[in-house]
Amino acid sequence: YQLASMCCLYVAVKMFEPLSMDASLLSEISHGCYSTAEILSMETSILHVLEWKLNGPTAQDFATHLLAMLKPSAYRYSI
Repeated sequence: YQLASMCCLYVAVKMFEPLSMDASLLSEISHGCYSTAEILSMETSILHVLEWKLNGPTAQDFATHLLAMLKPSAYRYSI
C-alpha cells in the first residue's frame, strides 16, 4: 500500500500544486525501496483504473463556461 499511497500523493501534487515534482524525488524519499520506473508504473496503473477521471466538473466550472458563452450584455445590468 505504501507505493500506491506515494503515487496517489504524486498525482495530487501534479494536479494541484504550482511546483512540479519528479518521480525520482519519490524514489529518493522512499530510501530506494521503489525505483522511478516502479513509481511511474504504479501511477499509470492508478490512472487506468480511475479511467483518468481525476477531477470532475464542479458547479463553478459549469457556471464559468456558461458565462463565457454569453455576450457580456446578456448578464450585465444597471441598477
